[in-house]
Amino acid sequence: MINSLARWTPQWEDGVVNWGADNGVRWNDTFDGFVHGLRAVHAYLGKGQEKEGDARVDLCVVFVSEAPWETIRPPLGASPDPYFFDIPPPTKEAYIAAARWPGFVKPVLDANKRDMDMDADSDSQESFQTPSEETRMHLSRLFNPSLSLALDALHPRLQNATDWAKANEPPPNLLDNPPTTTKTAVPSDEKDADIIFLPRLSKFILLASFLASTNPPKSDLRIFGRGLDERKKRKRRASGKPTKTKGEVTKVAQHLLGPTSFTVDRMLAIPGALLEENDVDSRIHGHASEFSIPGEETNMEISRVAVYAAVVELTSMRLLTRTSAVNQLDDPPTFRAAVGMRWRCVWQRSWMLVLGIFFGRLCSCLNWSSRRILSAACH
Repeated sequence: MINSLARWTPQWEDGVVNWGADNGVRWNDTFDGFVHGLRAVHAYLGKGQEKEGDARVDLCVVFVSEAPWETIRPPLGASPDPYFFDIPPPTKEAYIAAARWPGFVKPVLDANKRDMDMDADSDSQESFQTPSEETRMHLSRLFNPSLSLALDALHPRLQNATDWAKANEPPPNLLDNPPTTTKTAVPSDEKDADIIFLPRLSKFILLASFLASTNPPKSDLRIFGRGLDERKKRKRRASGKPTKTKGEVTKVAQHLLGPTSFTVDRMLAIPGALLEENDVDSRIHGHASEFSIPGEETNMEISRVAVYAAVVELTSMRLLTRTSAVNQLDDPPTFRAAVGMRWRCVWQRSWMLVLGIFFGRLCSCLNWSSRRILSAACH
């Protein structure tokens, strides 16, 4: 460090001598020697600069942060309040407008540019004419399927807006093609729906692992629970304590942080609720008289050895990731889902599952904007 501060490069011809070694002083023996070396470098670099004044430069510091100023402000007024701009996060409409506006308006601009190139030699200066009703309906029919694609890809932040717009850029001269020969955008979920060849039980287990990885454990009873709650609901009372002025750290959604680990007992309890809602009629038909308690047959099904064999098979296929040690026998094994939102949407549409009941219960705890986004993603 002393050599770099003094701009000294040891040479092999000189015996790789460090800076200041002519006086017989070594700066790297002790900490005191290192401090004396720093002072010597400062004195060496300051020679001939006594007459030069300190530079007084006006600085303007721009600090960009995703956290609001109320959250990161130092306590007790340690720093003055800056002049800041509070930019709120984009809404769902802003996401769709930023993603689809270049692709929607590009065919219109291409047609206008072609007309302007043809009339470049003429003296006519006509203003830009709006598209006709037929052209507008043609564009709406072509680009309406891309709205759901944009919501599925941009809201979970699986892809940024620029790359998504380039991947879904319409072909040139789109308006010149007849409506019957133009192919509309097909969601990637439907393209990949025919490549999934897993057993039905394995799909339920994999869907349960996705729900367990993206939802906290305390929400399982609220989403998948059945029956009336016998406990009386307590009314909320307004507290007389003043609200805290100090901001808190903003919590990031779990689907943006990534999947979390869960125990195998929790993973097998969620498929029980899914099977009870979607598959109990096909399994219990013919021997319904043997089961008198609701959920008895489903509890027996999820306790079979085939369920644990399906978990092992999904782990070997790298659709599930085991996070606990294999030789650990004291605690139950823990797993983590290796699939994302796109696979969940594919399986939900291919099975025709009644998952709207569960997501409807989850929406009751969310605000209005989150309900709209979640309902659009499910349907």
